[in-house]
Amino acid sequence: MLCSDVGAFNPQRLRIAMMRRGRSAHSVATAMGVRVPMVMRWQRGKATPDQSAVQRLAETLDFPPEFFSGPDLVIPQRMSHVTS
Repeated sequence: MLCSDVGAFNPQRLRIAMMRRGRSAHSVATAMGVRVPMVMRWQRGKATPDQSAVQRLAETLDFPPEFFSGPDLVIPQRMSHVTS
């Protein structure tokens, strides 16, 4: 089921979700059936996934689709490498 109103994609939240699940760009790309450079562009904010890709990210990373939108999250200092 697609979420019809996810909002603006936030690449920082993708990086956080991947870090929390211990997933690399390669493992996410493989699970989604997309190329690694595409996932890396999403992570850096150089490209924006479409609605169906956000849904697949949500399923792959076990986060609700809405997680990938919204403002940046405050990250504890020990996790600050996630935003770089």
